[in-house]
Amino acid sequence: MAEEVQAALDDMVPALKDLQDRGVFTADEIHQIVDRRRNSEYDIRRINNRRKADFLRYIKDEVNLEELRKLRTKKIKEKEREERKEGEVGVAVEKSIGDRHIVHHIHNVWRKTLYKFGKSDVGLYLQYADYCKEIQAHGALSRILAEALQLFPHQEGLWIEAASHEFFVLGSIQNARVLMQQGIRALAGSSPRDLWMQLFCLELHFVERMKARKTILQGGEAANLKTENEEDEKTDESTMDPHKIARLVYKNAVESIPDNVKFRLDFWDQCRLFSETEKLQRFIVDSIRNDLCKDNAEAWMAWALYQWEQKRQENANTRNNQRDGSDEEENEGVKEPSVKKQKMDASKDDNSWSVLDILRQATEALQTEEMYLKAVRMITRYVANLQEEWQNDEENEDPDISVGLELLESLFKEAGESDFFSAELVREQALFLQRLQRKDESIECLEKFAKSHPTKDSLKVWIHLAEISETGPVSVLTQALAKADMNHPSYYEVLLHLFGAKLQSNDDTELMALFQKIALLTPGFLPITEIEEPIFGVPHALDACMQFLQYLNDKADTAHARKVYRTVIYESSLGKIFTDFSDDSMITLVEQAVMTEQSSSDKRAVKRKNLVRLYEEASKLFDGSEVGRKYQERTREEKLAGPSSEAPCLNPKIEMEYKSNGSSLGSLFKETFRKYQVVHLKGRANVGPDISKWVNLRDLFQGMNKEDQASWCIETPGSQNEKTVQPCDFLGSSMPQMRGYCSFLVQKDKEAYEKTLGGLPLQTPLPEIQWYYPSAALWVFVGRNPPESLNLRGRPEHTDSISNDGTWHLQLSGTKTWFLRPSPQLIAYLNQNGVSCHFNESTRIRIDCKEGDILCVNTRLWFHSTVIPAQKAKSVSYARDFYCEKPSATNETEDAKGSKGEMTNLDGLYATNDIGEGSVIFTENDMPNCELHRSSTNANCEVVELDDGTSALVSLRPINAGEFFCVADSDDEDGANYEEDMEEEEDE
Repeated sequence: MAEEVQAALDDMVPALKDLQDRGVFTADEIHQIVDRRRNSEYDIRRINNRRKADFLRYIKDEVNLEELRKLRTKKIKEKEREERKEGEVGVAVEKSIGDRHIVHHIHNVWRKTLYKFGKSDVGLYLQYADYCKEIQAHGALSRILAEALQLFPHQEGLWIEAASHEFFVLGSIQNARVLMQQGIRALAGSSPRDLWMQLFCLELHFVERMKARKTILQGGEAANLKTENEEDEKTDESTMDPHKIARLVYKNAVESIPDNVKFRLDFWDQCRLFSETEKLQRFIVDSIRNDLCKDNAEAWMAWALYQWEQKRQENANTRNNQRDGSDEEENEGVKEPSVKKQKMDASKDDNSWSVLDILRQATEALQTEEMYLKAVRMITRYVANLQEEWQNDEENEDPDISVGLELLESLFKEAGESDFFSAELVREQALFLQRLQRKDESIECLEKFAKSHPTKDSLKVWIHLAEISETGPVSVLTQALAKADMNHPSYYEVLLHLFGAKLQSNDDTELMALFQKIALLTPGFLPITEIEEPIFGVPHALDACMQFLQYLNDKADTAHARKVYRTVIYESSLGKIFTDFSDDSMITLVEQAVMTEQSSSDKRAVKRKNLVRLYEEASKLFDGSEVGRKYQERTREEKLAGPSSEAPCLNPKIEMEYKSNGSSLGSLFKETFRKYQVVHLKGRANVGPDISKWVNLRDLFQGMNKEDQASWCIETPGSQNEKTVQPCDFLGSSMPQMRGYCSFLVQKDKEAYEKTLGGLPLQTPLPEIQWYYPSAALWVFVGRNPPESLNLRGRPEHTDSISNDGTWHLQLSGTKTWFLRPSPQLIAYLNQNGVSCHFNESTRIRIDCKEGDILCVNTRLWFHSTVIPAQKAKSVSYARDFYCEKPSATNETEDAKGSKGEMTNLDGLYATNDIGEGSVIFTENDMPNCELHRSSTNANCEVVELDDGTSALVSLRPINAGEFFCVADSDDEDGANYEEDMEEEEDE
């Protein structure tokens, strides 16, 4: 195998050398191409395990390489053209061996692919054919299609594709006809409808091409200068039909498939797409009328539709004549028609049939419900169309309007006296009477039918009656429900209509009882019944529950709202049924239930208890999905956000009360932070209730440059839509009921940074300690959660990928609750330093930061999350990253670098569970739409290419749950790569 691969690579040397010599590819790129091809050649030459994916990936790589070659070749030629002096004539350059090489190589790989896998996979031939069409390789395409037809003669699409190529590309009508006829013979036993239809269309296209050619050869309109008499004398009638072959194709097709009206109508539809096919259309309609109209309603309708189109054209011509002038003026100077023309008009006996005549005869010949219903509906549309056409000319109104109305009256009367008078027919009669302003008669006919037929047969009649009845829909639908059989689906559908009608009319009577009936019956009518025309706004049971819950929430009826959502989620199988039916709608219902609890007047402890149960049940409904995981997280956060007794307090050794005269506080602080990597310093700043004394957040944000303003991040949108939360509105005081938790950075605007830092009560927590800051950056966190609201969560529990020792947060205003949990690295750190504690990985510690408190924490070692309690004031804090000791020279160098020393306020991706080294985290197919963090010193994952050619993110080392995924900084600044070249091509 190695010798064969090397021989194949040797054959590529001249072409690749040519591409390198001309500057299309660099020497390094040529080496990469050769290496890739070597690997691909080994893959497709495996003896026992050749994979189709390897061949297709090889082809894809070569196609991309050819696109890059064409793009770079184009740029080289443009550059040469610009370098030429003005007036200098360029010499045409023929394609070199390198220009043809890649395409030839692609054809070669395709041939190998078809040889190995093509005998059982027609899709490969179609893919190869598409590629040949794309590069206009017509000869190769002909050979591929011929080979495919030999292997797959029963594939209609291949015959059609081959014939289209012969006619539209190569211009051979003879070869196209032969191919289509061969296909029809090969598929004679399976009635190849598509082949017959495409052969018919092929002949119509050929006629269009011949007419265009004739127009060009005869000089356009010059061909029309002959008089009609001269044309009659020189042209025999038998040779005037250019569609003779198409007519013959149609005859043979209907002989092959005789009793199919739809098949013949498809031919008619195709004719209407081409010009001057009136005679051919007439021929097709006559064949339908003569062969199938005896006992086929569709045939009668096709004949009537054809006559309708003729009538429409006549009316259009009549209106045009009236606009142009009187009949006498038009007849002046007009020659008498030729004798032959008169004979042709006299022979059109069939044209004397009007649309109404045809439909009258159809109902007499075929007295069935289907025929009457189709006739009534066509007459209704026909009359409405005529009334619209003649609405501005009542004096010359078409007589068919009055005749049509009389015919409808007659047909309804005949149908009412027959045994096939159905719900559909009575609804058409009611609509007809409504259009004639005879509403009382319309209601009478509906009531008569509804009361004399069971609900299962008259359901739509009851619904129609409910729409127009003067007694109102609730009364009518209540009667329908009383007559319906509870075990029949019609009862369930009437129930949904009645429920929707009551909601629309704000009728609370027995509304809860109707809801309970719907909840009880829904599991017995699976799959969930969906109403096609939800007149009263309730298409299915899930929507009924959602609307009812919203209705009760709007009325602040918490007791009944709880009963509704508990019936669905807790007390029945409806939750699972609805989730399987539409998980998006079920999520909406769950969120409505959350709104029920959040807006209730109960104590917060009761709200929290109900919410915890609701989240737990929701996580079970969506178990195994991202939605389920979110509800699990909300359950944990709601439990943690309870009273102080629900979570253990921080070890008293780590809590410090600030005393201004405490000389040993600095050393105690440093020792405590070194041991536990967290310190809660209480009462450090003397901060009052009005934070505007130190900094006006709205003015601060508006005064920053655009780069810093772009750092605005909505950590938690609260009850507001993220897109509607504007920074100035959130930071101001004009909307006191707004909820949310947001942050931004002050770092790029140095003037704003210095001004803000100087206006804050503290620039550093303890002046007796030497603090070291990695960058001039200030974080600002703002939370708003009005009184009587539930606790507002911040970001989910996580750790930060940082290189500094920690971050200190000073609570300027309001309160913020922190929840900490030790990471495995922290536990190891404590054990290594001999620190005795009662911590374990499941321990959760609560810290309530009040105004003036400072929390110093190593967010790399502590899992952390935050909650904003309900409060009147804004919760405002600011933070700075710090080193306890002077950083090393390496860190100082990196911090001095521009972009690497700056902070970002972007969301990242973090691990939800512990991940081992070398694990595939996700592939390009399931990669979330979020930017990965970058680091030059602490990267924990990298992007690699898997065996199947897809890109994936793989862990470089063990990654702990909560740690952000972080890839190495890229030093590759070269712009001459494939992606950039393709982007430039798109821009051009």
